[in-house]
Amino acid sequence: MKKAAAPNAARALALMLVLAVSTLAGQAAASDLWSPFIGTFAGSTIEKGSGVVEKRDLAVTIKTLDDGQGFNVDWQALIYRPDGSIDEKRLDVSFRSSGRGNVYSAAMRHDMFGHDVPLDPMKGEPYLWATIDADTLTVNALIIADDGRFEVQSYVRRLTASGLHLMFFRSIDGTKTKTIEADLNRVK
Repeated sequence: MKKAAAPNAARALALMLVLAVSTLAGQAAASDLWSPFIGTFAGSTIEKGSGVVEKRDLAVTIKTLDDGQGFNVDWQALIYRPDGSIDEKRLDVSFRSSGRGNVYSAAMRHDMFGHDVPLDPMKGEPYLWATIDADTLTVNALIIADDGRFEVQSYVRRLTASGLHLMFFRSIDGTKTKTIEADLNRVK
C-alpha cells in the first residue's frame, strides 16, 4: 500500500508543476497582448462641434498591474471652454481577464470578499470593459440614465509609429453624438 502512495504523490507533484507552468505561460501570453500599449502618451486636439471650438489636452498612461494579472489605464482630458474655463476629466481603471479571450472587465471596486469587480450600471455607475485586437485597445463605457436612456462611450486607441491614435465616440440611445480624434505621442 505504501508503494502506491509514492507514485501517486509523484503524479500529484508532476500535475502541480504542469499547472504552474501552464498558468505562467497563460499569464505571459495575456500580458503579451497589452505589453505594446504600456507607456505614457500625450497630445492635443481641437473639437469643432455645434459651432463651438474647444481645445483638449489629452494624456493616457497604460501599465501592467502589480500582480501581472491585468493592466491599468489612467486617462485625463483638459477641456478649454470658450468662456475661458477649464474642465478636467479623469478616469483611472484597472482591467482583468474576463475569461472570454481578449475581453477584459473593469476592476473598479472591491466586493465584500476583497475581489475586484465592475461597477453597477443599474445604480447609475458606468460599466466599463476593454478589448484588445492586435494593434488596437478599446475601452467602452455603458451609462444608464435615471430615465432609462443609455450612453455608450468608446475610446479606441490604435498603435502608431510615434504612439497612439485615439478615436473617441459617444452615442446616446444608439445615435452618435460626438466623435473626437487625436494623435498621442509616446512620452515614456
